[in-house]
Amino acid sequence: ERSVISGPDSYGYRSFDRYDDQYAPTFNWMEIAPSAGGTGMSVTLQARDSSAFLSMPFPFRYYGQTFDSLTVNENGWLTAGISHDHSYFNSRIPGLAGPSAMIAPLWDNLHDGDAGEICYAYDTVGGRFIVEYCNIQYSPPGARFATFQVQIHSTLSRPTPSGDCEIEFLYKRIDNVNQAVIGIENPAENVGLQLLNNGVYDANTWLIAGGSSVRFTTRTSAVYGRITGQVITHPQAADLSQAVVRVGGRVIPVSLGGQYAADSLLNGWYQPTLMLSGYERTARLILIASDSLAFVNLEAWRLDPPTDLTAAVQGATVVLHWRRPECLRTGTRLDEFQSYRIYRNGECLASATDTSYSDSLTAGGTYDYYTTAEYAGGNSDSSNHVAVIIAGTPDVPESPTPKDFELTSCWPNPFNSTATIEFTLPITSSLKLEVFDLLGRRVSVLTSGIYEAGRHHIPWNCRECSTGLYWIVMSGPGFHRVQKAMLLK
Repeated sequence: ERSVISGPDSYGYRSFDRYDDQYAPTFNWMEIAPSAGGTGMSVTLQARDSSAFLSMPFPFRYYGQTFDSLTVNENGWLTAGISHDHSYFNSRIPGLAGPSAMIAPLWDNLHDGDAGEICYAYDTVGGRFIVEYCNIQYSPPGARFATFQVQIHSTLSRPTPSGDCEIEFLYKRIDNVNQAVIGIENPAENVGLQLLNNGVYDANTWLIAGGSSVRFTTRTSAVYGRITGQVITHPQAADLSQAVVRVGGRVIPVSLGGQYAADSLLNGWYQPTLMLSGYERTARLILIASDSLAFVNLEAWRLDPPTDLTAAVQGATVVLHWRRPECLRTGTRLDEFQSYRIYRNGECLASATDTSYSDSLTAGGTYDYYTTAEYAGGNSDSSNHVAVIIAGTPDVPESPTPKDFELTSCWPNPFNSTATIEFTLPITSSLKLEVFDLLGRRVSVLTSGIYEAGRHHIPWNCRECSTGLYWIVMSGPGFHRVQKAMLLK
């Protein structure tokens, strides 16, 4: 019966495919391969049939055990934890052949080849860790290829009754599936769920081809609840529409008066998180029950900024002084203070723990300075601004040439509507600076051309962009750098 779920195995994992009656997965592909325009990080394999070892960005609970790392093998399989197995010859699941704690989206004799790559990325908003096999070649070499992903969802973005992570297999291209093994198994290799073994499908599994997706979960079905609540700030902000609430891999807008609401959240434990520039990040652990409405108010206290910023010009140097935030002076701080950030014309120059900073200039002009305070719970708003006018060109020594290709900063971060991107080049080079959203879509090409060796700054105007996480990608001959930026409106 193809519309019935596969499983459960004796632990409780079930498999849902796109034609099942309940909780059918969608083909939610997020392109991360750099060769396909994505912003993921490619892994380097030392030899044929070898593996790469990755750190998990969240606790990976799998068959009742929690792991902090992941093994990714060239032959279309992963394992929870570290494995030194190199199996390319597949066998049934579960079974003692092959690695333990296996996750097998396409266990076969595969090779990344010249055109293929294996890469990974963490979708911080969606709460999923993605591993992609892009244009992987079958053996023996020929014109057969496969492109597929494994997506591991954190339990805070997609809770389950057992507390185990959900896993999804997505297949964009698969030229030959009949010699592969597809499924999952536990660390002891005696419990698992096999969907395909060398052309033989599980009785409840649809044929796997391009556009297919499979979900492994300990849920029995999709049961949903709702959440609503009020954002409360101290002191009360006049306009709370700049805030967002993140819950279950979603970004929920907040109204002018501070109300927020979301429906169609799978039942389970969540951690709604309030994010508002200048206020502490606030989170609460709550249970969203089946077919119910959870009322959750989120309170946040303002993070005091530095005050009374002044500037004095001494030749080619601007000397800045400021007062500590009020909470540090009165001892009433709620969050641990970490450092100050000093900005010139919208770009962050440095971090400091003292209340002064000296900035050496290399050209005349008008310069705008301000500072912010960084706390454990977030960043404050800016201090007062001071403007400095420098006449002529100061006689100062040239800055040393950078030693590497670096995408050094995006400031401020998080930001609202405008930001400044800083990068360094050790030699004159052509480069392209682009911005992508979490779906891998290009949002903007900030610059494309030849730049001399040194430090450069590019403005980014995001007034037309929506709130969310973006990837800034700098690429050129022999280098590829990626940085995350959070836009809050």
